[in-house]
Amino acid sequence: MRHQQQFNIFFKTLLKNLSLIALLSVFLIQYLFLYHIIIDENNNWFTAVFCLALCLLIGLAYAYFFLRKLTFILIGFTNIFGLMGAALLTSFLNLEMGLGAVVSSAGLGSLVSFIPNKSSKYIDINNLKLAVYCGSFIGMDSNTLSQDYSFIALASFISGLYFCFSSNWLNGFGGKLGTLAFTGVAYALFINFLTT
Repeated sequence: MRHQQQFNIFFKTLLKNLSLIALLSVFLIQYLFLYHIIIDENNNWFTAVFCLALCLLIGLAYAYFFLRKLTFILIGFTNIFGLMGAALLTSFLNLEMGLGAVVSSAGLGSLVSFIPNKSSKYIDINNLKLAVYCGSFIGMDSNTLSQDYSFIALASFISGLYFCFSSNWLNGFGGKLGTLAFTGVAYALFINFLTT
């Protein structure tokens, strides 16, 4: 019994540390993206320092909201499959059916909203709906980034992992699902760049 309690404490600590590392990597992605946008406009040291200060403030806000809620909740990994399926389905509707990115994403989001909110022991329907909507954002990018379904699957898998670890990040703030989708796509582009 004592070994089981020690294992549970170790596992919860490990998951919380992984969640903090995931949060910091999202911060790094946002910093690099913002820095790239600003440095393209002005190529001076003031811009770089301003961008770094702005991103540090964003990082402090993330850390504050993360540490304020010390309980760690791991969303079920079944949501990864919902997110991946939504990304691939949105890509299919966008590319093969010619519905367009916005109509494909909005149609899938609207369709999923009609699912009753009856959660079971293993699946939380509300979180599954959020995962599907997040995945539809990745599928929207299939025209501009890559029309390869394996790329969409990789990006959505990475976003799905972040979705599972981000249950207590910035709840009540807008843009969380788009940020998670952007993070998965950014990492998938980086992996694609390294492998080609």
